[in-house]
Amino acid sequence: DIPLSGHQGIQRTRQRLLQNFYWPGVFTTVHQYCRSCDPCQRVGKARDKRKAALRPLPIIEEPFQKVAMDIVGPLSKTTRSGKKYILVVVDFATRYPEAVPLSSTEADTVADALLTIF
Repeated sequence: DIPLSGHQGIQRTRQRLLQNFYWPGVFTTVHQYCRSCDPCQRVGKARDKRKAALRPLPIIEEPFQKVAMDIVGPLSKTTRSGKKYILVVVDFATRYPEAVPLSSTEADTVADALLTIF
């Protein structure tokens, strides 16, 4: 391609090339060339899904104003007391993590674990 001309995708580039040239593996070469085209990688295609607009996240200043939590497991190795899950809680303001072993993921078990943290 001429630097400012661009190409018109894999199919049209193949057609244009095959009007005057051929070599073994021409289809693979054109496919790899079009897929690795720097401007195409930066701009994308018209049919690509539009991304949501970025918005600033609110600043969390107070500890425990907002927390994230998740349950990890079941783990292959359990503790002596049979705990095979871990409740992980992270505070958004301080980024302080807490981890509590759980025997199950039932609501009452998770609620009891949350009470030990808070």
